[in-house]
Amino acid sequence: MGEFLDEVIYPYYRELKLGSVPKSLDELCADKFPKLPPDKQVDTRFKEIYSKFRRTYSGNLDQYRRLVESSQRQEKITEDEIRQYVTQDEVDQNQQPVVNYLAVKEVEVFCNFPHEDVGNITLIDLPGLGDMGYLDAERLTKTLGQEVDCVLFVRMPSATGDAGLFHSRQ
Repeated sequence: MGEFLDEVIYPYYRELKLGSVPKSLDELCADKFPKLPPDKQVDTRFKEIYSKFRRTYSGNLDQYRRLVESSQRQEKITEDEIRQYVTQDEVDQNQQPVVNYLAVKEVEVFCNFPHEDVGNITLIDLPGLGDMGYLDAERLTKTLGQEVDCVLFVRMPSATGDAGLFHSRQ
């Protein structure tokens, strides 16, 4: 629980100057999220960070509790459960918001690679640039700088097409 507060919640409090940080998830729930200070309300960047913070965590704290409390944490999950911890879909099959991924620090999936002569391969799937929380940008930079040898950037094409965006050389 302390790690969740330290690494996910407290940075918002510090960056946005939201006052004294809650000591527990219960205290955060009881606080009902402090208001953004007036001096931060004039800056679009701070307003966006605050809006994402509230939107993401305000109504979902009880769901996070079961994911971050040490007595309820799952160290191993089945293959069928992976999606519910890594997806950033808006809703599940029952039209409920999917929020588990926000309380997950890291997921490691191990499988056999059919070509033993290639050696060890690790694929690191990081959040998309538009899907990152406030701290994810720092984690992304750290991961890329310390744990990655090669980056393959995959971009989702525009729904209206990307004709003219990329030009081939002749």
